[in-house]
Amino acid sequence: MSVKNQDVKEEVLLPPKPIHGGLLQISQKEFIPWTGGTPSRNFEEFNEHDTHKRPNSDGMMRPLSGVYGGYTQSDRIKGLPVKLTFTGDVLMWEHQVSDHLVKFGMDTIAYGHDPRDKDSVVFLPRHCGIFRDVKMVEDAFAEPKETYDQYDKINDVQATIFIRNSIDPTMLKRLIHLTPGNEPGSFAVTYWRILSMVRQHNYDMHRRLEDEAIAILPTDFVGENITAYCIKVLDLITIVQDAGAYDHRKTCRLFKNLLRASGEDSRIKMEFIESFMKFDSLHSEAWGVCCQMSPHDRDQHMAANKCLPQDLFRLAIASYEELVSQQQWKPLFPDCESEASDSLSDSPSRRKKKWCGHCDRQTTHSTDEHRDKRSRKANPTLPPVSY
Repeated sequence: MSVKNQDVKEEVLLPPKPIHGGLLQISQKEFIPWTGGTPSRNFEEFNEHDTHKRPNSDGMMRPLSGVYGGYTQSDRIKGLPVKLTFTGDVLMWEHQVSDHLVKFGMDTIAYGHDPRDKDSVVFLPRHCGIFRDVKMVEDAFAEPKETYDQYDKINDVQATIFIRNSIDPTMLKRLIHLTPGNEPGSFAVTYWRILSMVRQHNYDMHRRLEDEAIAILPTDFVGENITAYCIKVLDLITIVQDAGAYDHRKTCRLFKNLLRASGEDSRIKMEFIESFMKFDSLHSEAWGVCCQMSPHDRDQHMAANKCLPQDLFRLAIASYEELVSQQQWKPLFPDCESEASDSLSDSPSRRKKKWCGHCDRQTTHSTDEHRDKRSRKANPTLPPVSY
């Protein structure tokens, strides 16, 4: 009796395929799901321009054992080494969060509808600033969350835990206070709340820096040194400008502070402010055009029109240094106007008014001058008399 060997075809059990991801065959019988990638407008497939057609990181794999390529579940929720603080580098933190989400295949849940264009999606860590409040975030992510499969839901929870573990204890304490029921919540809302806390803290800090800069006056410096004044003010203003948070209306206050410099001598004051007097009107005109623009566009417009504090101070320093070189800066050279006063003392405009009987009113000459004119007319050889 012969036994006929029959090939028994073993059935390969496939795990559920992620909506945003796929199944990677690692052996004849084993497939591992992976996640990650840019979603389409309806969040039911990949964006046609997405390049994640297969996993490019071991962290994107979702094996049943929970371990693959040396990565474990704890690696996905482990926070960043450098925690975000209220005064930390937000841009660096955002880049590191983005890289982590992509590396571990959790970036899909960070995409929501663009509030500016409902037919496109945006990546929250790179466009958080376009969402004005938490309601906008919830609306942008409401429809995408309805399409989440089991992988997306797990990614949402783990990504939320990850960013909570990436902020310092002080921020986390405040975040917990803001989160109803102390639940992890969705990634999108949690991320927006964290950035909102930092922005509010930075807003208060930037306003304090601007107020501190405005409180500084040229008279605070020996000899009303305009160069030293401008350097000190710009040390504070530049911090705010680098953060893209400078309020250009404050430049008008700096302009007024400069008008108070140069002492009481009106002639020297006019020479000092003459070079930048037109700046105020130019600044007002430029601000009127860009006041409704985004902060970035406003900064570019004011810079293009040379209406930044740096432009104002450049003009003021040039005028100041010119007067100093001529020893005409009154706060530094208190006697600088004496020579000028002597040279102008004989001019009619500088004479003290006296009563003239001939004219019968107060004038810069007297009756004696009329008598002198008659005498010189009768005898042309007499020298003129100055009063």
